Amino acid sequence: VSTQSTWGPFLIGLLRAFGLMAFIDTYHKFISKCRYGIILIWFSMIVVGIFFLPKFMSNTRSTFTPPSGSAAAEAKALFKENFYSQAVSSSVIVLIQNNLGGSALGPYAEYVTQYLSNSLKYYGPPYTGIDGYYLHYQNNTLVANQFLSSDNSSTFILLSFSTTDSDSTKDFVSFVTDRVNDCKYIDLFFVGSTGTEVLFQDSGSWTEQDMLRIDSIVLPLAFLVLAYYVKSLRLLLIPLSCLAISLCTSFSIMCPIAMNIWDVAAEAPPIMMSLTIAMSIDYTLFLLTRYREEIQNNRSPDTSVRNMLATAGHVVLVSGLTLVISFLGLMFFPMDFLRTVGIGASISILCTLAVNLTLCPALLLTFPNFFSNFFYPEWLLNRLPTSIAQWLDEDHNASVQRRDGQFLRLRTSSDIHDKARQKQLQSCWYRITRQTTKTHVSIAVIIIVLAACLPICLQLIRLKTTIDANQIFPHEAPSVEVLNRLSSISAGSISGFTVILSSTYKNSTVYSPAFFEMAQSIVTAFTGTGGVVPSKTRGLTQLAGKSVTFDMARSILNGSALINATKNTQDFVQFWMATAYSQTTTDALTSYIHFESVFNPLGDQSEDWVRTVRKMLDIYNGGMKYEGWRAYLTGGSVDMIDSVDLIYEMFPIMIVITVTCVFVVAGLVFRSVFVPIRLLLTMFLPISWCYGLAMFVFQDGAFNWFSSALKRSDALYWLTPVMSFSILVGLGLDYDIFLFSRILEYRKKGYTTDASIMKGVYKTAGIITGAGVIMAISFGGLMFSSELVLNQFGFMLSFAVLFDTFIVRTLLVPSILHLAQSINWWPAYMPAPHKDELDQSEETDGMDNVVADDSFTGQPYTASSHEDRRNSSSQYGAIPQDNLNYDNSGGGFVYRPSFDPSGSNSPQ
Repeated sequence: VSTQSTWGPFLIGLLRAFGLMAFIDTYHKFISKCRYGIILIWFSMIVVGIFFLPKFMSNTRSTFTPPSGSAAAEAKALFKENFYSQAVSSSVIVLIQNNLGGSALGPYAEYVTQYLSNSLKYYGPPYTGIDGYYLHYQNNTLVANQFLSSDNSSTFILLSFSTTDSDSTKDFVSFVTDRVNDCKYIDLFFVGSTGTEVLFQDSGSWTEQDMLRIDSIVLPLAFLVLAYYVKSLRLLLIPLSCLAISLCTSFSIMCPIAMNIWDVAAEAPPIMMSLTIAMSIDYTLFLLTRYREEIQNNRSPDTSVRNMLATAGHVVLVSGLTLVISFLGLMFFPMDFLRTVGIGASISILCTLAVNLTLCPALLLTFPNFFSNFFYPEWLLNRLPTSIAQWLDEDHNASVQRRDGQFLRLRTSSDIHDKARQKQLQSCWYRITRQTTKTHVSIAVIIIVLAACLPICLQLIRLKTTIDANQIFPHEAPSVEVLNRLSSISAGSISGFTVILSSTYKNSTVYSPAFFEMAQSIVTAFTGTGGVVPSKTRGLTQLAGKSVTFDMARSILNGSALINATKNTQDFVQFWMATAYSQTTTDALTSYIHFESVFNPLGDQSEDWVRTVRKMLDIYNGGMKYEGWRAYLTGGSVDMIDSVDLIYEMFPIMIVITVTCVFVVAGLVFRSVFVPIRLLLTMFLPISWCYGLAMFVFQDGAFNWFSSALKRSDALYWLTPVMSFSILVGLGLDYDIFLFSRILEYRKKGYTTDASIMKGVYKTAGIITGAGVIMAISFGGLMFSSELVLNQFGFMLSFAVLFDTFIVRTLLVPSILHLAQSINWWPAYMPAPHKDELDQSEETDGMDNVVADDSFTGQPYTASSHEDRRNSSSQYGAIPQDNLNYDNSGGGFVYRPSFDPSGSNSPQ
């Protein structure tokens, strides 16, 4: 960079400190030299992405493992060690329900059972078996009744399978779902399938549909806003290309991670999609508006690209790296579920950075004439109303080129200064900032904003979170409808709770009086909580609603219980023996008791119940009466409860580390101690405000009338505050960096602090507004998702961005900067101020060689219509378009008159 006027304010202090001022020129030369290869490599990623994108979408899950060292992890490991086949097993639950409330039993239910059994007879792995009423009712009615509701209006069939291979699991679930759909031909009965794997698979497929639906709404709106600010159909090709390539690249990188390393969260793809759309369009907006400004200031495309990289490029770089730091904060949590979201978001931002900072300048340098002609097609302008056509074509090529039929006009520097000054004085952003840079107005703005926001921000102290898994399942999915029906008759059947009893002494087996006394005591205590269904409790000491003493068990084992036994007794003995075989290890040192809850085991009620029964088990584990035995709780929501407890225990630490890193980066970049102090207010105010607003909507139900989906929420899903914080920190700093860097740029050029603020806001407010609207649209698309957790996420991010755009950056930041004055820059050195806000010399600083003949009239452009303009172009000092050429050697646009090759009209 040759002059201070073209220096980007970003990282200048660091570049000076490390002697790397040549980096900008070196990078620019690298892009210029390798531009064809850069374009070829990036566009080839679209082909790669077409292959990997659907694979990545189909390899996400909503499950997660409990944190290492937790009670849940210990219990889960013990269960897997002793009952491996059951630990890696899951079931598809097929529900058959009489829609009129009558009995579900009959020919139809029997047909469905037989049809599924025959369909799966030769299926093979991972299928392991089928169980249901009609498979037992002739031999053992006691077992058969386990598959009936209390009023016989519903029955269900269990299709068991192994989950060791994810691909075969998905194929099996899809196969079963299709077979169940084949049975939906009688209106009297409802039939459908659900289960944890079905729900997760439905979540993935519905997420794909949501993303397609959201993108069909979001992308056109976002590009309309972008077109409004760029005002060039040609330049719109660049953000479209960058967006497509960024998406394909980030999804292609995440695909092998999802397939081979981690179980990537199902929420990761839509978050990555929204982030990429928002940041890619934002970054191209920052870059292209600066490029357009440089071109209009009579600089060549080559110089304009270099200056674009030195200014807007630095803004984009630091903004992106700040976002990456924020998202990597999720790596502090010992859960792959959160880590994969953080990794996916970080990869999305890094890919967006790489594409925008390489492909964008490469395209501009490869096709300089194409992208430097800022005009709309004649056929479009002629069909628009006159006022709109004049507005669209007002600023294009104001200094260097102006399409006017066959002509292009050039103007002098004084013309440029006059027009720039006139535009500035007419700008609403300039007029607003002119008021906020008055001391009494600044104080009033800060007081009013804080007074209006603090009541909402303080609602944060009553924030309530939920672990209800229904918030991560798409409420319109068929499996969720089956789950809701199942919950009304057998809520706990979706995922039961398990108490594992393990002996620490090898000579103490489960077939001992001590074990039976302890196990029966636990069953009685659990039943006393009112949270389990006694008839569905299954273990050595409790089965089918009957208690089994040690003596009864001994008689069953030695065969005496079958002597002169009735049919019911024989059925019970058979059932007990099958239970003992499946729920006891071969060495008889470990056994488990299965409990079915009366509530949704993945919902909020389970949390209080789990904490209650854990306290009970602690008494058994710590007492001398049952020394040698230990009890462990697993299943249901146990894993999630332990995970969420640890996450919220570490959340404050993550906040401190993330904020510290971000503030240190901001302080170093701007070489100012005051910048991090100001960010404490301007960054955390929008975050706390949107948290409080989200509580009114999703916790207090302020807008339940608006959507039936909101009625399902009485708290924020536990994941929303954690994930939204990371991105809100990055986004809050994003616009602050863009605004403050421009203000700092003007201050370094000798403008007063207030003049720098006014000019900085005037130059950036429109772009920040456009970027904020685009980002709000991108994240707002998540509010159209069928998953409540994504609705919450989209709501918080959208409103936080809008608040940050229209209140914080427009009013609050300028007011604080005005009051701080020279403190804003301390300890960095600033030149003595000698320019006011109306000085427009920066508009023509460092211009390239351009024809600026004083004989040109320089009259203002006053044609009343687009048609009049074409008929009167010559009176404005126009020159033929064919005579204005771009000199690739760096000379800029030069005028070369037409001449006769024979020499009679040779140029002077």
